[in-house]
Amino acid sequence: MVRLATLTFLLFLLLAAPSSAQVSAVTVDNASPSAATAARTVYRVGLTVGAPLTSTDTVRIHLPGDSGLGPWNGGTLRDVTRGVDVGTCAAPNIQVTICTLFSSQTVNAGDRLLATLRGIINPPTVGSRTVEASTTAEPVAVASAPFGIVAAAPVTTPAVTIAAPSAAAGALTRYVLGFNVSASGGLSGEAGSDITVSLPFGTTTDVATWQGGTVRDVTTNTDVGTCPRPSGLTTTCTFFSSGIVNGGDRLQITLRGVTNGTAGQKFASVSTSSAATTVQSDPFTVVAGGTITTPTVGIAAPSAATGALTRYVVGFSVSGTGGLSGEAGSSISVTLPTGTGADVGTWQGGTIHNVTTATDVGTCPRPTNDVTRCVFFSSGVVNAGDALRITLRGLTNSAAGGKTLSVVTSTDLTPVTSSGFTVVAGGNVTAPTVSIAAPSPATGAQTRYVVGFRVSATGGLSGEAGSSVTVDLPSGTGTTGWQSGTLRDVTRAVDIGGCPQPTAGRSRCTFFSAGFANPGDELQIVLRGLTNAGVGARTVAVTTSSDLPQITSDPFTVTAAGTLTELSARSEPPRSILRMRASGTGGLSGEAGSSIRLTFPAGTSFAGYQAGSVTDVTRATVVGFCGTPVGLAVTCGFFSAGFVNPGDVLEIAFPVLTSAPGTIGASTSSDTATVPVEPGGSGGGEPTPTPTPSPTAGPTVVPIATTVPTPAPTVAPTPTPTPTPTPEGVVRGTVRIKLPGSNAYTELDPGEGIPLNSTVDAKQGAVRIGQAEFYDGIFKLTQDKGVTVLTLVEPLTGCKTAKQASAAAKKVKSRKLWGKGKGAFRTSGRYSAATVRGTTWLVQDTCTSTLTRVTEGVVTVRDNVKKKNVVVRAGKRYTAKPKR
Repeated sequence: MVRLATLTFLLFLLLAAPSSAQVSAVTVDNASPSAATAARTVYRVGLTVGAPLTSTDTVRIHLPGDSGLGPWNGGTLRDVTRGVDVGTCAAPNIQVTICTLFSSQTVNAGDRLLATLRGIINPPTVGSRTVEASTTAEPVAVASAPFGIVAAAPVTTPAVTIAAPSAAAGALTRYVLGFNVSASGGLSGEAGSDITVSLPFGTTTDVATWQGGTVRDVTTNTDVGTCPRPSGLTTTCTFFSSGIVNGGDRLQITLRGVTNGTAGQKFASVSTSSAATTVQSDPFTVVAGGTITTPTVGIAAPSAATGALTRYVVGFSVSGTGGLSGEAGSSISVTLPTGTGADVGTWQGGTIHNVTTATDVGTCPRPTNDVTRCVFFSSGVVNAGDALRITLRGLTNSAAGGKTLSVVTSTDLTPVTSSGFTVVAGGNVTAPTVSIAAPSPATGAQTRYVVGFRVSATGGLSGEAGSSVTVDLPSGTGTTGWQSGTLRDVTRAVDIGGCPQPTAGRSRCTFFSAGFANPGDELQIVLRGLTNAGVGARTVAVTTSSDLPQITSDPFTVTAAGTLTELSARSEPPRSILRMRASGTGGLSGEAGSSIRLTFPAGTSFAGYQAGSVTDVTRATVVGFCGTPVGLAVTCGFFSAGFVNPGDVLEIAFPVLTSAPGTIGASTSSDTATVPVEPGGSGGGEPTPTPTPSPTAGPTVVPIATTVPTPAPTVAPTPTPTPTPTPEGVVRGTVRIKLPGSNAYTELDPGEGIPLNSTVDAKQGAVRIGQAEFYDGIFKLTQDKGVTVLTLVEPLTGCKTAKQASAAAKKVKSRKLWGKGKGAFRTSGRYSAATVRGTTWLVQDTCTSTLTRVTEGVVTVRDNVKKKNVVVRAGKRYTAKPKR
């Protein structure tokens, strides 16, 4: 028993004896960003372990007893030998930090560790210091090699500038402070460094006008931090997580949106977390403010009439201390005459233009309570003394009489009243004239309304002002066949706007962004695809946003409808032809959306059907085409410039079909009564010399039409209203066309018309449409409000989900279309559309953008994502992108 007790006691002494294992090579680096006394810095403590560590072990680091802790930015433990972060370190508690390993990590014996402790404050006195390190596996604390604490030195004397944009008392401006940190005064986001700036007494910063502050390292040309809006007179600037300032670097602090105090000599002061001594700046001066010049006001373009929609153009120059900028949060407030309207539905936007530098520098919102506060683009700048022009678009003039407005800026603080201007009594348009005869005045006919009138001497109009012209149609006028509407200035021979499909008998025509009508100009409105009301005398009424009284037109007459005559069907292998004559009121046109409808007997087969053609035999001109059958009906349409005069003879050539016994019914959108015709014979609404023969029993076989003979040259028609832009065929190369209802392309012959809703492949050639050429793309041709629309339709690869990948080989990464010429055209991509009046331009699509590039002229781009218009001039480009 005595022997066992002795062995037990010896084992206890062995276990209780302290271990001699310990970490080694403990080092400390506190120089980045700063080893200065009381500086906020980062301690990097290195040690080599002799014993392995598991996830339950810890590393203990004891900092100098007189060190402190600033805002803690975290600590990490890294196995340098393996290049892996293995744990984290907690904020020091009484100068001791404990680092723990991640649950999945271990450290091998002999590995080198690095503990990075962010936000430690150096001891307050100069001298050498050490830290101690140990682990739970090697609990003996080992002191580091000594490291130094050096004397702190303040920043250099700050220089302060406030003149850009303005040093005037009470002005919104920028404070720019420049200084150098000392050789020991480095700073960093990792250390939680900061810079404190104190502004002069009386300086203010409003939450609504504060534009932010930045810290820039001028030496490295890098933004390294930000400054919040000052609290009282003080702002504490902090650093980005990766922001670093080396000892001796030059810094620049910019505070944007600061309001100067009273006039006089001023000082600011600066200190940093690496040099706590506050350093006062060199003196700078806040000067007395000035005033803008007396504003001038123009409202006559387009109209100075009471109640008219117009533009207010306000001009003035800022004072010698009146500079302005977006960076400073500058603004200009304009107070309009009482009663001036700014309706949300007609407001067109406002701009600030620097006349001196010929640059748009800001925008103005819709006025509220007669006041608009215009603000600047982020890069917008107005230098002291510059001349400015503010344009407010879409304002409604108040009552007639003498008027003034006032202007004040955020640097020239005294409101200045403008020179007087006059709102005059308004006029009215002349009595409108109306023509519906082209193509047809018949009741129930689909036709065009051509309305002409002249605006008054105060009745100017413009797209920039949000102007409009409203037409009220006769009761019972139909719109189911609506095509488009255009607004034309006859005096200047220019299309200036478009008209939408009427609603409740009314169409409100609006202007292109660059469209305008001068006072006294003659205008013409063409509404295409209206259906005439019942027989009798009719009128329309017209009013404009400048000539407010509604003026009723002279009466015009809707006549009784006629019927088709001289119907016959014949076979001319490989074609079959149906012949008919339009009535005396039966004119037709593509512009009016006219059509011919054929109805075949039950049991008729359309196997192998291809599109047919419509020829005006009287004029020896191919004027339209026949679409795909729907049920037993085939509808034939017209080219955009195709037309048939009243009384003309038509022939429809159609492919092989097997007609069941019975009659074929024929009608048009002008001669609306269906007239029967027996295949191989004649029939119709007017007697013919030969009675219609009875059909033979059994089906009538009509040969297939594979080609259509080339028609004779087009005979010039009698004068008709100006047509919409006219397809005129191939200019060069090979152009292919896919007709509406077809799935196959065919080669387009030179001079052959292009029906609306066709798809055109002009990648290997060029096609003329109206007075413009289009090439190097695939597009679909349509019309909208009098504008010819070419929409890019070539499939793009990568824009859809993976299940479409099988088709990727047939798709392209980008698609484009070039256009050159004159006329009302719009080329439309995925994210924007370009509207032109005469230019050379490119629209190019990818899955992620639509590029518009202009090499000649001017293009208005509609950004469909941002819902805004952008004017692109020659040599410039605009890219529209989807929302992120």
